[in-house]
Amino acid sequence: MITADELRHILDYDPDTGIFRWRRKISKKTVVGRQAGTTNDQGYIVICICRRDYRAHQLAFLYMEGRWPADKMDHKNLIRSDNSWKNLREANSLQNTGNTKRPRHNKSGVKGVYWDVSRQKWHAQISVNDRSTTLGRFADIQDAQAAYERAAIARFGEFARMD
Repeated sequence: MITADELRHILDYDPDTGIFRWRRKISKKTVVGRQAGTTNDQGYIVICICRRDYRAHQLAFLYMEGRWPADKMDHKNLIRSDNSWKNLREANSLQNTGNTKRPRHNKSGVKGVYWDVSRQKWHAQISVNDRSTTLGRFADIQDAQAAYERAAIARFGEFARMD
């Protein structure tokens, strides 16, 4: 694993843009001043240093904090290629799952809420660690949404995403 000092010797990081640029030529392919990294199939920027691939958001943390993140890194805006410092935060697995989009298959338009056909009510639920918890059934979608939002804030804090 690369150290913070080694990283700072090899790359420059712009915290405003999240872009890394080569400071030193470390292989035939590197060009000093050129943007480092490529986008992988998951949308993350990956930078190869001494035959080892590193995700740029983890390198940004190492560059700025001088240590590797204890667990995971979270992109606040959910854009995996946006490695600007203001968009990154250290997170544990539970916090990271709180900052997710509404699933594509959700037809209600409200995260954590679906229409219960058999009971003719809006069903609110939240999933934590792959376990779903029912928050109640409501006549109004706004009440179901409010129940989800309260539960999300209680469980995920600042990492709770409502949309």
